[in-house]
Amino acid sequence: MPAQWREFLRGSSLAVGDVVPLPEARDVTLANSPWSRQATSSGTLQLSGLDQYLPKAALGLGGLVLLIAGIELGCIARAQADIWRAQSAATRLDAPLQRILDARDATDRASEEIASLLSLHGRRPTTSLMAEVARLMPSADWQVQRWNQPTPDTVEIGLVAPGSNPEQLVSAWEESPMFKNVTTELGDENELIVKASIVAAPGVPEQATP
Repeated sequence: MPAQWREFLRGSSLAVGDVVPLPEARDVTLANSPWSRQATSSGTLQLSGLDQYLPKAALGLGGLVLLIAGIELGCIARAQADIWRAQSAATRLDAPLQRILDARDATDRASEEIASLLSLHGRRPTTSLMAEVARLMPSADWQVQRWNQPTPDTVEIGLVAPGSNPEQLVSAWEESPMFKNVTTELGDENELIVKASIVAAPGVPEQATP
């Protein structure tokens, strides 16, 4: 140790003759903590400025999410209420409209039934047709041999009318409001057959000719 001390003094530019006492040896105890670890103070353990506001930021973010969700739910509820109101209004409008449609259908069915009943009665009563034939004959010297209506809108009459002019007879019948499409032909035993279509009476629907 003295030799090492003298070398230390020489290296530190001290003269060898200078009296520098040799330091006393002391026992040194090293700390158990590692040398790379720095001592920390209580100040360094505090959170930084941003970290201190994290709970408040999370609370604010949660409130914002709840607010947005509430707005969305409110919009959905309002839209659903509008749909219900529209459906209710449509139902109220459909009821009178349905009654109108039902009344129209009933009217159509009644019209069809009336037309069907009128067609069963023929276009004109037979008595009216006979009276018109009597009016159209040019003289009183005639007789009806047979009366036939093959269809409700046609008539075939077999007449015995001596001295009658068929052309004049056709013209007279064509001027009648009860007959049209009048034709004549000669039958057996001087019989004159008159064929004609019956004109429907006012209010009776015309039937299509087959």
